[in-house]
Amino acid sequence: MGMLIGVVPKFSIIPWVALLVGMLLPTNLSAMIVAAIAFAFLGPLFDGQSHRLGAYLLTDESLASFWHSLLSHRYSIWLQLHNSVVLGSTLISAAAMLPLYFVSKRVSGYLKPILTKYVFSNRVADWIRGYPLQTG
Repeated sequence: MGMLIGVVPKFSIIPWVALLVGMLLPTNLSAMIVAAIAFAFLGPLFDGQSHRLGAYLLTDESLASFWHSLLSHRYSIWLQLHNSVVLGSTLISAAAMLPLYFVSKRVSGYLKPILTKYVFSNRVADWIRGYPLQTG
């Protein structure tokens, strides 16, 4: 969810709905926020590809009736899917969600023992957990 929030331009309602869904689901909110911030900086790197994909889909003659029916709805303007960058970045981030989920599970499984060892050996973490600090 953080990747979707970060990559899709914020003038669309799509990242805001993704934020709401991410907050309502039992997700790690801090991980979602960190991912959203990280991908917000990486998102502009994908704008060229997003524009090409979105422009291709919006100008494809076989999809013209689909776009006309979708964009004729009352609140479809909030989605901003008539914008090629929004459409392309939404599709790219939707396609990357599942692979990125499995990669992040692998990476977090690898990093968890390392970070746990660091946290348990840190004096500030002892203070937060309520252990008395050793002085002297």
